[in-house]
Amino acid sequence: MKINDQKHFGSDFITFDNENGFVVTLSSIGAGIVDITYLNTKVISRPKDYQIYLGNNGGYYGKTIGPIAGRVKNGIILVGGKENKLDLNEGNNSLHSGSICFAFAPFLYQIKEEKDCFIIVFSYLFKGKKEKFEADIDIKITYKIFKDKPILEYYYELVPNLDCPVNITNHSYFNLNGKGNILSHFLELKSSKVVIYDEELIPKQIEDVDKVFDFRNKKKIGEDILNKELGEKRLNQGYDHCFILDENDYAIPKAILEGEKIGLKLFTTSSALQIYTSAFPHFNLLLNNDEFETKYSSLTLEEVNVSLSLSSMITRKNDKFIRKHKYEFYRKEEWIC
Repeated sequence: MKINDQKHFGSDFITFDNENGFVVTLSSIGAGIVDITYLNTKVISRPKDYQIYLGNNGGYYGKTIGPIAGRVKNGIILVGGKENKLDLNEGNNSLHSGSICFAFAPFLYQIKEEKDCFIIVFSYLFKGKKEKFEADIDIKITYKIFKDKPILEYYYELVPNLDCPVNITNHSYFNLNGKGNILSHFLELKSSKVVIYDEELIPKQIEDVDKVFDFRNKKKIGEDILNKELGEKRLNQGYDHCFILDENDYAIPKAILEGEKIGLKLFTTSSALQIYTSAFPHFNLLLNNDEFETKYSSLTLEEVNVSLSLSSMITRKNDKFIRKHKYEFYRKEEWIC
């Protein structure tokens, strides 16, 4: 295993190369996933310019999103039994916690070696903001990069000093072909229910999946991506939906994504996946594959709590919020069910 550490624009970029065709780069700002390369293919899509990657560009590429991922109506939350109000950074609502988002936080980190992997532990003490989000949160994010397998596993551990909503995720964008768009990618998803939204993309109800939302059997992402049944206005441009997972066994992959030659199995202890198919790209943004970002150039597989109710996301004072996730890549012809 080769490890390289570089500094760019105030962040450390730590690269792990297991010398078996699997390379992972992480950033200290946002405890983010910068790059994953497998079989000489960059499977993570992000801005080529590190300064844009690190900034508040609206894409949150590869970053840790929290304390609350997703949209909050009018920004209103309860922290320690008191009403707080997050920044309104998307119309009348808050998206991804606004200015306090963990994506911009300067995490400290330590690296250690175990027999089969290297471990990097990012830590950050979030200090509450008066009337905005008043809880302090002790955050630890642990990544494991395996020495002889194309596997990246990561854990979230958060402890707040007040009762507060917590919904944390990683916002990586995937394109397993490393170029073009993801319309020909196949997705299999263990989900029979999906969250439906209003015109502001605020969750309003849970419904059984119909044909448009049904990925329980492997299906091309582009098959129904322009169907009007996807929802109101912005949603009929592509997927930006929370799929509720049927399985809670970590050993069972909850999603399987396949490109032309590379596949990805995603394991999680979260209750849902938010899938966004980049329907509103930054058209002048040069990506790390030297192509400009276009519509459907990538998609996210964000591990989240079910987003219908903030009350269901409450972590109690001094309790530990724990989530576990794993990306397991494979060469398509090598994987046998």
